[in-house]
Amino acid sequence: MKRVITVLIAIGGAAVFLLSQQSGQQRPLNDLIPAGPLIYIEARDLGVALKDWNTSKVKGTWTASDNYKVFSQTRLFMKLDQAQQEYAAAAGLTPDMPFVEAVAGSNSALALYDIGDLAFLYVTRLPQARAYQTALWQARAKFQPRRSAGIDYYIRQQQGRRAAFAVTNDLLLIATDEQALARALALIAGQNAARMREEPWYQNAVAAQPQAGEFRMVHNFARVVESPYFRSYWVQRNSRDLKQFVSLVSDMDRSAAEFRERRILLREEPTADLRPAESAVAELVRLAPADAGLYRAWARPEAEAAVSMIAAKLLGASSGEGGPERR
Repeated sequence: MKRVITVLIAIGGAAVFLLSQQSGQQRPLNDLIPAGPLIYIEARDLGVALKDWNTSKVKGTWTASDNYKVFSQTRLFMKLDQAQQEYAAAAGLTPDMPFVEAVAGSNSALALYDIGDLAFLYVTRLPQARAYQTALWQARAKFQPRRSAGIDYYIRQQQGRRAAFAVTNDLLLIATDEQALARALALIAGQNAARMREEPWYQNAVAAQPQAGEFRMVHNFARVVESPYFRSYWVQRNSRDLKQFVSLVSDMDRSAAEFRERRILLREEPTADLRPAESAVAELVRLAPADAGLYRAWARPEAEAAVSMIAAKLLGASSGEGGPERR
């Protein structure tokens, strides 16, 4: 009788363990991201999207274009290249395209915690058999083993840069922020800890646009705009105008014919309801030339902004603070 009871207890324990593992796999990735990121990006299937990109004509056209040549000479490109080299030194391997393809699973997420240091946490659904074949796992003997919530992870650092990773529950986690990785493992283990999806900026953004696209990007915009790196590298140079927004959600879907983006920016303080003016905007849009590459229409623009645009267009006035150009 005791043997039967022992067997039943063992079976019950095994069942609980397997169910907990399965539920851990089924949890949405945004439930595994610790609180505090500035930007969160999620792909429905990163591996497929990456394969499509690498085999597309668009990639070849883009990398051979003058635009790419100009971009490759910018401060932003050079900073990203420097960060890639520093990560390579810390990890002891090169994060090139074969590396990226190897660690690109299906559903994947990237959380950026610091723009300047590029402190990030990456989580992807990848079968453990595949994860064990990656260069990171093969090089784990060069890393220092540590544990969080009973789960092993590995870390290596060089010249102030960190490279850390873990494999658990058919999830591969890669990070340059050890604290974010350790907290993510605690969330995976079922521990109660602050997570991104409970933060107001994230909740409000996804509530405004519930249907996620193939790719989703959510910004903690109030913090992003305050970053000196955003003000330095933001190409539009309108960070002052963007301070009214606290969060942003952008979803993109692909089809054979088009890429379609849906974007919502949420203000800290609601403004007047402009929906009654939408019909007037639609009438104005009809006047745009059929061959126009870009056009914009505003509902109830501020008088100062309208006068400035008219002056710039008709009188050649400068859009800067120096006033109209004198000839």
